[in-house]
Amino acid sequence: MEKVLIRILIIVLLPSAAFCQFGRNKLQTGNPDWYEWDTEHFELYYHSGYDSLASIGKGYLDRGYDYLTNSLGRSPDYPLPVIIYPSPNEFLENNVSPEILTEATGGFTEIFKNRVVIPFNGSYRDFSHVLRHELVHTFQFYFLFGGNISSIASTSRFITPPLWFIEGMAEYLSLDWDFESDMYIRDAVVHDYLLPPDEIGGFLIYKQGQSMVKYIAERYGVRKLGEILSKMKLSPSIDDAFEDAVGRDQEKLYEEWSREIKGHIWEELPGREFADDFATRITDHKREGSHFNIQPVFSPDGNYIAYFSDESDYSDLMLISVLSKKRRHLVKGERSGDFEGFHSFSSAPAFSPDGKRIAYVTRHKTEDYIAIFDIDRKKVVEEICPKLKALYSPAFFPDGKQLIFSGLSGTKLDLYTYDLENGRFSRITDDIYPDNEPSVSPDGKFVAFTSARPLDAADTSSLDKLEENIFIYDVEGDSIFPVTYDGFSSCDPSWGPNGRLVYSSYRNGISNLYLYDMAEGVSLPLTDVVTGAFFPSFNPDGGSVAFSTFQDGGWDIFILDNLSPKDTIADTPFRMGKPVFVLPVVREEKKDTMKTEGISEGFSKFVFAKEPETEKKEARKLGKKRYTPRFSADYATASLFYDTFYGIQGQTILLFSDMLGNHRVFLATDLFNTTDNASFYLSYAYLKRRTDIGGTIFHTKNYFIDNDGRLFSDRLYGTELYVSYPFSQFVRAEMDIAGLLLNRYFYDPPFDDKNVSCAVARVAWVKDNSLWGSTGPINGTRIRFKLEGSPPLSSSSYDYIEVQ
Repeated sequence: MEKVLIRILIIVLLPSAAFCQFGRNKLQTGNPDWYEWDTEHFELYYHSGYDSLASIGKGYLDRGYDYLTNSLGRSPDYPLPVIIYPSPNEFLENNVSPEILTEATGGFTEIFKNRVVIPFNGSYRDFSHVLRHELVHTFQFYFLFGGNISSIASTSRFITPPLWFIEGMAEYLSLDWDFESDMYIRDAVVHDYLLPPDEIGGFLIYKQGQSMVKYIAERYGVRKLGEILSKMKLSPSIDDAFEDAVGRDQEKLYEEWSREIKGHIWEELPGREFADDFATRITDHKREGSHFNIQPVFSPDGNYIAYFSDESDYSDLMLISVLSKKRRHLVKGERSGDFEGFHSFSSAPAFSPDGKRIAYVTRHKTEDYIAIFDIDRKKVVEEICPKLKALYSPAFFPDGKQLIFSGLSGTKLDLYTYDLENGRFSRITDDIYPDNEPSVSPDGKFVAFTSARPLDAADTSSLDKLEENIFIYDVEGDSIFPVTYDGFSSCDPSWGPNGRLVYSSYRNGISNLYLYDMAEGVSLPLTDVVTGAFFPSFNPDGGSVAFSTFQDGGWDIFILDNLSPKDTIADTPFRMGKPVFVLPVVREEKKDTMKTEGISEGFSKFVFAKEPETEKKEARKLGKKRYTPRFSADYATASLFYDTFYGIQGQTILLFSDMLGNHRVFLATDLFNTTDNASFYLSYAYLKRRTDIGGTIFHTKNYFIDNDGRLFSDRLYGTELYVSYPFSQFVRAEMDIAGLLLNRYFYDPPFDDKNVSCAVARVAWVKDNSLWGSTGPINGTRIRFKLEGSPPLSSSSYDYIEVQ
């Protein structure tokens, strides 16, 4: 019986046994020095050597802080922590969030310490947008519960705000409205998948939410957004909060907004075409069960197209026959450490000139590589690692001896070449302006690429305000000249024969394909689509273009055979500067209850209330310094009560960590009547290095009655040390050693008191690349091999060996 009890306690109480059976891993392969920069409104944390990136980020944050303060009327009365990682791969290593993040995560705001965590991917426009988006979340947390999630525990009336409002507000206050947002809503209207507020999910949380929040802000005033959040603290329901602030519940707002937006969209559609009307469909995301089929590229003979797809739920490199539509999975991604990700939406594959190999970027453990895949041999024959922070879009030169690609070094996203014969790298561009998506002309004399750079080097425009345009690099002349520079984003260039170039541009407000003739220096539109055409690829024979389009909630690939340019295509109303909503502005003559004194004062008394502003400013010294771990509470809750029979009882839960999340301390206590009956659990985890280590100590005491009616107590002492070493995101080795001591004391005769001890050692190998749905794992593999044993330490101990 005691042996069974010991085994149960091992499973229940030891964290490595109970909570880490499966799950993916984070790899920290480096050990960078961190710096902290305390400013008036922020605490910036960044890698050593990235002062310039921190300065640029501070400028964007200060600008956003002033804008949000003016828009919402209030601002947090405490400094906001912002953690900046110098690349997407290093961002995925962060310990601030325990979750395993994906490439699709552009940043997040952690709710316990209100920390903003964001990577730099080489684009200053993305950097500015995501910083502003996450900054909005910090303001939202301030409006909702004073900036710290612990306040939720202090009121039973707090209601979780709807995600469409939270994310929509963040998108609206960081973007207002843009061409991409216009595209998503246009597609949702045309294909009739706008959803009522209580049903919104997926990307509609962001884009439909953004449009609905824009409607609220433009009709009732932007400060109503903050008032709605403040109302949620005391209102009995979400709808009551909306009713109190703007006089309408969510359903009524949805009805009015959808009627307005549908009229706006249908008015502009006449004359535009769906891709099925003018091009040949190659993929069908609805029929194939995928969400995206993107980055198509023709093989040199024009018979095949390589592309990325999530048809299998994972991101895979695919090959499809243009004639038969038969598909092959060339490389299965997101399942092993060799191919953890492909940067599918930001990096395209490329065929070698002989059509036998495909080059693509893959994340291997914590670094980006360029992999050369042999189609016939069905394996990677070469891995190229330039040791840069990020890699994008490799392309072959016509002789097959060189690759050109985009790489992130420090804060510069530049073009590089790699000689496949001698293994040498050369840097083509070297400036602060991001250069990406290179495409080499058939004669090898020119490289078209996308860049957010000014025409005049003396242009002092903010880097995040520069639009992407198409430029051409003259290889022999070592010079750069523009193809587009019209104030509208253009990207995805692809060379065809006879000096022709196809690319996508938002010139009319929708991403359409344009054909550029180098001899004439003229660009003309090839398409006039309803939603958008992206990622064009010229067939090497010059007779057709493959492209992806967003349609009916997903991405599909089409081939355009008619390359006769159109003279003109109509601009969208938004492109022409017309308002998205033509609304009567409502201004209610009533007090803004967002500023009600009673509410502010009452909520300032919740858990972890901030100290007065004057005290805080005196305590903070502004400036830069080396980062030093300082523990602070992520979460704390305690309760104490008295029972006339059992006496004093209480529980406490405390979670502490440093700002980067590398050190974690968890303490739970339970008091029952006297300190002799108290239980506690204390754990510490060190997560800074690749090898995670930690330990726990605990004590519990519980009372039971056996089958003979005797009262007895079990007092359990335990300690554990554990180590986890990840080989990749999907595979790790574990080891832990634990000691347990059980004291059983009987209060009724016969007094069969017992002391039982046990030492347990365990090693395990774990693989987990599973994908989860709402009910559990839906795809992938989970494997765990475990060897566990307990040696006979004394006559009162138990020994066993178990293999699973």
